[in-house]
Amino acid sequence: MLANTLFDFLSRCSLNYATRDCLIYGETRLNYSYFAKVIERLAAGLAELGLQRGHRLALMLPNVPQFPLVYYALLKLGVVVVPLNVLFKESEIHSAFEEAGADGFIAWEGFSPRLLPAVADLKSCRWQIFFGEKIPPGTIDLTHLLAASMQRFDHLSGDNKTSAGPHDPAVIFFTAGATGLPKGAVFSHANLAAAISACWKNFAVTIDDRFLAVIPLFHSFGQMLALNLPLAVGASTVLLPKFDPPAIVETIAKERITHFVAVPSMFPALLRLAPEPAQLASLKCCLVSGALLQARVRDEFEQRYRIPIYEGYGLAECNPLITAFSAWIPRSPDKACASGFPLKGMEVAVLDAARRQMPDAKIGEIFVRGPWVMQGYMQHGQISTGAFWNEWLPTGDLGMLDREGFLYLVDRKADVIMKSGFPVYPSEVEAVLSQHPKIDECTVIGVPDRVHGEEVKAYIVLRPGQMATKEEMVEFCKIPLAFYKCPRHIEFVEALPHSVTGKVLKHLLREKKPAPVVAPAESRQPLPEAVTAPSAVAPAPDQVAAVAVTAENTSTETMPDNVTTAN
Repeated sequence: MLANTLFDFLSRCSLNYATRDCLIYGETRLNYSYFAKVIERLAAGLAELGLQRGHRLALMLPNVPQFPLVYYALLKLGVVVVPLNVLFKESEIHSAFEEAGADGFIAWEGFSPRLLPAVADLKSCRWQIFFGEKIPPGTIDLTHLLAASMQRFDHLSGDNKTSAGPHDPAVIFFTAGATGLPKGAVFSHANLAAAISACWKNFAVTIDDRFLAVIPLFHSFGQMLALNLPLAVGASTVLLPKFDPPAIVETIAKERITHFVAVPSMFPALLRLAPEPAQLASLKCCLVSGALLQARVRDEFEQRYRIPIYEGYGLAECNPLITAFSAWIPRSPDKACASGFPLKGMEVAVLDAARRQMPDAKIGEIFVRGPWVMQGYMQHGQISTGAFWNEWLPTGDLGMLDREGFLYLVDRKADVIMKSGFPVYPSEVEAVLSQHPKIDECTVIGVPDRVHGEEVKAYIVLRPGQMATKEEMVEFCKIPLAFYKCPRHIEFVEALPHSVTGKVLKHLLREKKPAPVVAPAESRQPLPEAVTAPSAVAPAPDQVAAVAVTAENTSTETMPDNVTTAN
């Protein structure tokens, strides 16, 4: 389907699939017709507050129904949505507001101790709307606003079109900050629609599919694939507010989930839980991105459960994916290390330092262009396009293309270690170390060295109950690696600093900043512990329903046309 905005998809779904499940949260179920109706009424209520096209509002909510309802209501008004990482500290929130030029926020009240001080000196922060049980004085109660909107605007006839144009800004996604401060990548309504169209074709999603949304919806990968994609197709999204392996398995079995949108850090915990294959039998596939999934973990999961993992490569600046595997383009043994094939419409090039195209199988910087590459970075309320080169976006990642156009991700350009003039790719060293039976997790960085310029340093997290020596690790590396690539410095640590998708934040190790407290893998989750209690996150399922209803007591053997060349 051709679409210029997400509402073009939603309009079709609310008409054609009116009674089908759209959102599921616990025992609460909203169908497409009612979902569209609530969005329309809430948008009208927000408009009465003065919100209109061009305003920018930050969204700081966990994975509860209020997130998609508010998200789509704001987009309908033409308000630019600025999803914020719920783990942001006060200084990070302040910086994000300044960069985005945000005019206010809608947030869960549990975040108010960080959020309110962060915006206290920002005169532009005009709208302060909270959801929860203890609304701070002087702010607006989202639950009351929604209930009032459902009653006051019940006469609305139903219009699922947005007041914004296709090329107007729609969402500002902040990067993970893996190399420093997060940056706000700006996407238009047409950018979002193009990305969803490409993913729809690539993963052959149908109206009978059911997606599990446990990745935080503030993150571009979770928001686009676990929320916007199924809602564009007429499929269903099941919301979970935190990463809890037993709850995930129970939900997959109960709701007959077909698509598990995940990040690599989730799989070791699921393998340790070891659910019965029958509990995961409904899954067609797992869609994975955000960091490197170790080959041994991927292979163990696929062999144990006979469920394919379709990995992809993406950036916040090109959300959600640039390349991916799929049922049409499965991972063959000779593509074991590949990062997938470019999605239809996305062009990928590998260039050298002089911006010349590299031959097949030669490493260079990855450049991309296509219909869902960001408009630019938001800097102090203005969109800057300075990051582009001749309409191409340099990713900062190193990789190579093979003869067939498959992409192989090598490393971050900034992470390459130059030892005596020779490049050492940390990912290569990490891949070797991760095969050691005593190692649970590891990462490699370059550290200054007076003789060689830089030396190789490995940070290693051992598996529970294991002990090891530095010498043992070095000897293990000497077998497959050239000696100059072997770590000279090794530090055993209890945990590594991670982004919300599980990516190791190497800049914190280089800067010698303390790692954030990380829960054991079995309980590691993207939301703070205070958010885990259902009563604190949201009303009970029947209360959520009451809030929402206040005003009312394919199979084919041929290759689709989504295969594109890499350049």
